[in-house]
Amino acid sequence: MQSDVVQYFKKLGVEQGARESIIEGILEVLDFRFSASGVGELKPILESVETLQRLKALRREALRTYSLGTFTQMLHEDESGIE
Repeated sequence: MQSDVVQYFKKLGVEQGARESIIEGILEVLDFRFSASGVGELKPILESVETLQRLKALRREALRTYSLGTFTQMLHEDESGIE
């Protein structure tokens, strides 16, 4: 039986891996759809998103947004606490 501490750190590692995967997926989608320089500059903003649920919502938004500018504007609004 694993201790609570070991289980906690395993869960934390899994969550961190999921976050990194989702962020990379968002950047890949945006780069593929818009072929724009500056996509990589969004990474620090995406890394500041606190929940996996919000990152998943942003991944869906990356798939349906009409422009990189619209997506970037939405991220900056999120960053300032406006949703």
